[in-house]
Amino acid sequence: STIDLGGGLLVQQNHSTDPLDQIVSIDCGGVVFRTCRRTLHKHPGTLLHGMVQPGGELHTETSVFIDRDNRYFASILDYYRTGELEEPRHIIINGAYQHGAWIRELAFYKIEDPAMIIPTEEELDLRQQALGKPASKGIRQKIWSLWEDPSSSRVAHWLMVFSVFLSVLAVCAFVVETQPAIRKGDPTYTVFTFDGEGIQRILNTFETVVIIFFTIELSCRFFATSKKKAFLL
Repeated sequence: STIDLGGGLLVQQNHSTDPLDQIVSIDCGGVVFRTCRRTLHKHPGTLLHGMVQPGGELHTETSVFIDRDNRYFASILDYYRTGELEEPRHIIINGAYQHGAWIRELAFYKIEDPAMIIPTEEELDLRQQALGKPASKGIRQKIWSLWEDPSSSRVAHWLMVFSVFLSVLAVCAFVVETQPAIRKGDPTYTVFTFDGEGIQRILNTFETVVIIFFTIELSCRFFATSKKKAFLL
């Protein structure tokens, strides 16, 4: 049998009778990779999974040649070992990284790019619950969606736009307020029809509006979230 020592280290015993525990060799573009059939049995519908099925090249044989770029194959094989698909961005072709080459390799091995997978409503709901969305429907879930999910409604979308716009204006107001004449309220300093004191009053009023708005936002988000400890941290 094959003994898993952890970290992807396998020790094969010669008396193994289970074909799934047998180590196979895959020559990809001149570089030989070794794994066991059991590893390739993961991810049904993919090319390597098909190779270890009845009628496949590795169902009874222990070696196969694949005429592809071996630089990408290590990431492909790791997908079967760990379940995580990581794009090998360190590979440089013609002086630059070629994302299209990676996409072609995924297509050849019949692996769906996780970045292109559109989650179902149930999957999206579970992800949002992990972020603090209340599981049960009610006022808290509605408030959470209003402030945390701009795609949930038109109101949520425009609320997000307004929040970003207000944040930008607040930064601009802070920069303007650093002007010494405005900060001191100099009546001799004028901009259009406003003197230093007038501008200072306008900025103070605007600052109050910003504080009220974001206090309301913070309070609503804290009230709605199901993960209050994580929210505070």
